Amino acid sequence: DSAFEDCTSLKEVVIPDSVVTIGDRAFGDCVNIEKLTLGKNIKEMGEYCFVNCEKITSAEIPEGITVVEVSLFHNCSDLEYIVIPDSVEVIRGSAFFGCYSLDRVLYKGSETDWKNTDIGIGNGRLKDSVLIYNYDPATYKPAGPGIAIILCSVAVLVPVAVVIILLLRRRKVCPDCGRELDENSKFCGSCGRKL
Repeated sequence: DSAFEDCTSLKEVVIPDSVVTIGDRAFGDCVNIEKLTLGKNIKEMGEYCFVNCEKITSAEIPEGITVVEVSLFHNCSDLEYIVIPDSVEVIRGSAFFGCYSLDRVLYKGSETDWKNTDIGIGNGRLKDSVLIYNYDPATYKPAGPGIAIILCSVAVLVPVAVVIILLLRRRKVCPDCGRELDENSKFCGSCGRKL
């Protein structure tokens, strides 16, 4: 417990495969950790293990973990995505509270498995993220810049097309009095101006 708590100079943590348990608050308040690699044989991570490690951008919970403990990644505000194995049955309260950047959950199980996972309160950001089921790192291809360019192009082109259509459909008006005219009118019926 609290083995590396408040080690503010730590920037990268690599836990070897020989580690089976990480205690409570082991890396709590290590505010400058940017990169986290967890060993594949970890079976238990304690409460508040990575609390306030705000610069971690991604993490993969090892296969075999069944419980994601209370406030495990609490206030990891830069955490963008998390990989969760299908072995996880319970995600305790506030495990992902304050993870404001979290937008993707890469889940190794099925949608049914996810629905059967007991998710505690204080994990709203986890629930609001995009969920990828049956995640396999060998075949997963995230949406790259090409998709972003296409989406941005559509977002710009659709309004432009709407404006063009409206301009083309706009009725002809008399430049003197402003009255709407038929397309084939040669004179304004109101002021008599020749068009």
